[in-house]
Amino acid sequence: MEKNYELTWEKAYMKVVIRNTCSFDDIINSVVESVTGPYFYDGMPSIYDLSNADISGFDSDMVIELSEKVADIIESIGSSKIAIVTEKEINLTLIQLFKEVYQGSRNEFEVFESFDDARDWILS
Repeated sequence: MEKNYELTWEKAYMKVVIRNTCSFDDIINSVVESVTGPYFYDGMPSIYDLSNADISGFDSDMVIELSEKVADIIESIGSSKIAIVTEKEINLTLIQLFKEVYQGSRNEFEVFESFDDARDWILS
């Protein structure tokens, strides 16, 4: 089965592109694979690009559960900056809920509508 995500490690950050209609497991697997990848280091800044993803099938309970699982994974690897990029209104609404649940983390977390803005923030 084809993955609905792709990981790339840039010089100063990691990029995860999630595309198509993605499942709960697609997102969890992308996070696990990204933090166990060969170029990952503790505190590595990350950009999760959901611009071409469809998460409209997620309800608020799924987003809360996803937030908790992702937070558990990410908290174990050290503090870092994490940016999420999405332009779709439904994704923005769900991602904002994710951000609310995720607050209090030792990681910095922001949501952007453009990849360039996310990259600028990650590198600042």
